[in-house]
Amino acid sequence: MRRLILVILLLAVVASKPVVTQSQDSGTQNPLLEACRNFDNGNDTQNALCITFMDGFFEGYGFGGGDEICPPEHSDLNQSALVVSKYLKDNPDKLHLGLGALTYEVLSDKFPCHKKQIQRK
Repeated sequence: MRRLILVILLLAVVASKPVVTQSQDSGTQNPLLEACRNFDNGNDTQNALCITFMDGFFEGYGFGGGDEICPPEHSDLNQSALVVSKYLKDNPDKLHLGLGALTYEVLSDKFPCHKKQIQRK
């Protein structure tokens, strides 16, 4: 039920935006990317949109069997969104690569999985 509400919220937010919305400061035409770039700026609608994206990212990543991203044990979607937001702000030259690719890039760098060393006898 929670997922259905999040999907409905996401669709409502996306549907309420014009097809092309260009930010004057970043030059991007992607409302989802802008929502995550400006995460935690006090805009509840944008924050919800970004958190919904992060939830979907991790669902898809887990479904695909990914093993390169291992967030800290007690982290949550907010922490991941803040990490991605900082990266997007610090790297405007990469915004053309797309939010999914950039999210993967930054989270695999910031939250790498450390495989246990196999001890040989």
